[in-house]
Amino acid sequence: MQIIELEVSKLYGYIDKKINFYEDINLLVGINGAGKTSILNILNWLLQPAVARLSVTEFNKITLKFYYKNIYYSLVCEHIKNELTYSLYSSDGEEYYPLNVPISHHPRVIGNNRDIESHLIDQYKYLRPDENEEKIWYFIHSLPSPVVIGLDRSIYAEEPNGELYISKNSNMNNSESVTNYDSPLDRIKK
Repeated sequence: MQIIELEVSKLYGYIDKKINFYEDINLLVGINGAGKTSILNILNWLLQPAVARLSVTEFNKITLKFYYKNIYYSLVCEHIKNELTYSLYSSDGEEYYPLNVPISHHPRVIGNNRDIESHLIDQYKYLRPDENEEKIWYFIHSLPSPVVIGLDRSIYAEEPNGELYISKNSNMNNSESVTNYDSPLDRIKK
């Protein structure tokens, strides 16, 4: 999978970003508070999909364009009134019924209230797709998980089952997760 572009509109009510990704390596550089971690979180949440996190994060629209198995995709996530809409479009014409998630509180109303946010995440995290939405849900779950290599040479990857893979050095011998499958770095090498 190759991520081509991420465009975010009104993240936290004020951040508009468009990031074009290179084929081999990408670096996010900026001062503290510039949104580097937010961009990484958004990518991770879109590709999980972490509906609970997306439902409580303020933004108008997020578009992720990527290339996977010789097909171009555009994933669009929007807050429209009291609903989160998560849509997928493909260059091969395959149709995906969008995920439509009713939300009880628009993220703008939540603000910095961590108690409300935590309560809503607990409420939303058990949501599952209805019959029409299963196709998009299972396709997104079939995508490779994002892998982040920090400046400290640690590798971080959140697996679809919620397991967090952390390696404290570049040789992957000191990981904090025991898995029955390839490490994130092994999957990148394939």
